[in-house]
Amino acid sequence: MLFCMELTTQQVQFILDECRRVLRPGGLNVHSVRKDHDPHFGKLVPHGEDMWMDPLGLVAYFFSREKLRKLSRKHEVAHIREFENTSPTSVKKLYEVVLKKPYL
Repeated sequence: MLFCMELTTQQVQFILDECRRVLRPGGLNVHSVRKDHDPHFGKLVPHGEDMWMDPLGLVAYFFSREKLRKLSRKHEVAHIREFENTSPTSVKKLYEVVLKKPYL
């Protein structure tokens, strides 16, 4: 959920590029992000590009599948899978993202 924090798109790209740099060829980068089809997307206080702040002041970054593919362009995308994380108070819709460093 690191990428769901209050980061700019450029910061997310930098982190993904650094992860790719330090991975061995064939190494995996596995992470999850909030989906742009999450029930909270667009319903809270806007706080930057695709970011929303809840009443407690927590900011979440929401991703579209297209944005994930664009940010992952230097990787092989093993999969982007949708899933839900439920708790007694909320449902979060997320993507599980598995990226692979190419053998080059």
